[in-house]
Amino acid sequence: SAKPASPGVAAQADDPFQAELFGPSSHPALECLEKLNPDEVSAREALAILYELKKKIEP
Repeated sequence: SAKPASPGVAAQADDPFQAELFGPSSHPALECLEKLNPDEVSAREALAILYELKKKIEP
């Protein structure tokens, strides 16, 4: 038998700030990945893309 959710959990689900946690992101590395079709890149191109992504996430 399943436990009912606590009232605090239900209240958090309606919190608009909490929804932003999983909302769209504008990070350059994620934008690059969204545009990428892994079936259309060679192994060498994939390696170059990985290096490019690594540069984008480093501080």
